[in-house]
Amino acid sequence: QLSILKIDVEEWEWPSLPEALTSGALDDVSQLLVEFHLTIKPQPRQARYLHSLLLLRHLYLAGFRTFYTSRNLHCAFRQIFDGAHKAGCHEVNMIRVKSVKFADLDIFEDR
Repeated sequence: QLSILKIDVEEWEWPSLPEALTSGALDDVSQLLVEFHLTIKPQPRQARYLHSLLLLRHLYLAGFRTFYTSRNLHCAFRQIFDGAHKAGCHEVNMIRVKSVKFADLDIFEDR
């Protein structure tokens, strides 16, 4: 069993976390600490937001719950609607509250 897994891979969390979930690589992880890079470029498109929410849903279904978040303001973008500065990266710390094998979940019906 792996107590803590820290991931900060500069936008590669988006392809690597779904693969880790489906392969079972996260089945024995107790805590998952991830810096999510929503964008390190101009404001992300709607599809990026939806993909992000879907990944968070999959982590939730796999038994992970967020216990701490923090915005990383070194990774910011200017919103196109009102010019406001927004954090493009977020530190998200999760703990597994129930043991669920991701492969046993039927979550791909919305693809």
